[in-house]
Amino acid sequence: MFLFNIQRFSTHDGPGIRTTVFFKGCPLRCRWCHNPESQRFGPEVLHNSERCVLCGKCVSNCPVQAITVGNGTLFTDAKRCTGCGLCADECINCARDVAGREYTVSQVMDTVLRDKTFYAESGGGVTFSGGECMSAPKELLSLLRECRQWGIHTAVDTCGYCEPDDLIATMPYTSVYLYDIKCVDPVLHKKLTGADNGVILQNLRLLKEGGANIWLRLPLIGGANCGGGETDALLKLADEIRPDHVSLLPYHNTGNFKYKKLNRDAGSFTAPTAEWLEELKGRFEKAGHSVKIGN
Repeated sequence: MFLFNIQRFSTHDGPGIRTTVFFKGCPLRCRWCHNPESQRFGPEVLHNSERCVLCGKCVSNCPVQAITVGNGTLFTDAKRCTGCGLCADECINCARDVAGREYTVSQVMDTVLRDKTFYAESGGGVTFSGGECMSAPKELLSLLRECRQWGIHTAVDTCGYCEPDDLIATMPYTSVYLYDIKCVDPVLHKKLTGADNGVILQNLRLLKEGGANIWLRLPLIGGANCGGGETDALLKLADEIRPDHVSLLPYHNTGNFKYKKLNRDAGSFTAPTAEWLEELKGRFEKAGHSVKIGN
């Protein structure tokens, strides 16, 4: 399986102290994603132009000639780059880095088990995230089963864009689903993410029917999905599903520097105002939902 990070002592991806396992690759292309290096399947090279001294070693060492120099900067052709990492190995100023490498189930569990005591003391555990962890269903299921054997609480952080049977297979081994809903309107969803949301909503309802513990996570992006009709639809969906918890997640631009490293446009989005968020939180609370702003 390809991962781009394993983050220990995480407190924002479910209850308690957790280890978050970030899978590489996602079927959606959310234009505001704060982990753009997670979207592409397989390894990907990031370039920090501020550290680059244009020595040219990466150009001469690239086996597929994906790197060129022009106008005082380096350009990496993402379509040609294989993510082999030779350019990063030869970089004298550590200006290049590879996001994503292959792990075995045993390698992941070796890291997970280091903090088993902290999970027990804090009510924490392991969160499988991404990218999209459900894009590697066999590997995810193996990890979930291993965690269950060790008595470790598990969370699956998913956008829900996956085969229903793959999602159902995880249910006996998943303590809680952190389920992201970008928007309800199918046309808007496709415009913002590049994919239809029919299977996402279907899978959410399957989890509900199966009695799963669902934490509904709602990214709120100014200039994208904060219109009145869309927030009304989100509340209506929550009233239908009755999740165990709702998280209102305002947009932040802390990942914008990564777009520059990937030579991609970060887009123009804003965070909703604090007043607007409090008003929306109040509407959810009035409807009887357990809700908070942020993770």
